[in-house]
Amino acid sequence: MIDYLIFLLSTDWFLPCWGDFGILVEQVQQSNIQHGCRRIVAELLGDSKSYYEINMSSSRQAATQIAFLNLLSACNAESAIKQTSDEWSQLTHTKTTATFCCSMHTLGLVNGSSSSVIQPPLAAEVVRETWPQYQISSARFAEISRSSPTEWDHFVQSKFDSDSTLANVAWSVLLNRKFGTFWNEITIKLPQDQLQDLAKWYYTATVERHKEDRPDLIPSYIANAISKDEG
Repeated sequence: MIDYLIFLLSTDWFLPCWGDFGILVEQVQQSNIQHGCRRIVAELLGDSKSYYEINMSSSRQAATQIAFLNLLSACNAESAIKQTSDEWSQLTHTKTTATFCCSMHTLGLVNGSSSSVIQPPLAAEVVRETWPQYQISSARFAEISRSSPTEWDHFVQSKFDSDSTLANVAWSVLLNRKFGTFWNEITIKLPQDQLQDLAKWYYTATVERHKEDRPDLIPSYIANAISKDEG
C-alpha cells in the first residue's frame, strides 16, 4: 500500500494528519517530502486518466518504493518515517479488511447489538471498557479531504473511483494500527484462558456474519491466540 501513502503525503489536506501516523518531522522536511511525493505521483500517473490504469507490476512497485526511500533520505527523514513506511509496505487490503471486520464485531459488543455472547463475562466487560479509547470515526478523514480547496488535491482525487478513496485508505490503516494496540492492551488485562475465549468469539462472530468459515478475516494475532489453545 506504499502507493497510497505517497499519494496521501502529496496532498494538502493530509498535512495536519501526519502525526496520527507517527510521522513527526520539521516543517521544512514536511514541505520537501510533500513536493517530492508530488513528483513521484506525477511520474507514476504519466498520461493515465486513472490510478487503476498504471503499471501495477511488482517491479514497478518496488521501484516506486525505492524512489520514495531515496526521497526520505534526501530530506534527512528516513529514520523519522521508516516505521510508517515499513507498516504501509507490509499492509494489504486483506489485512485491513480483517481488522475492519473485527472492529465491527467489537463495536457490536460495546453497543450491545452483537448476537454472540462472550464467556466468561469478564472478557466482554474488559472489551467494553477498553475499546472506546481506540475507536475512530470512519468519516474522520473523508470530511477533511472533500473540503480541501486546492487544485492538487482535486487532481489527485480525480484519479480514484471516489473523492473519498484515499481518505478511506488512511482511516483503514489507522484503524488497523489502533485495533492492534487495542488487542495488545487486552492481552495484558485478560488471563490467557479468557483471552483465548475472546479470540474464539471473534472467529465465531465472523462465521456467523458471513455464513461460512473466513479465516482471512481474522487478524494473525487473534488467530495465534486461538492456535495456542488448540496446541
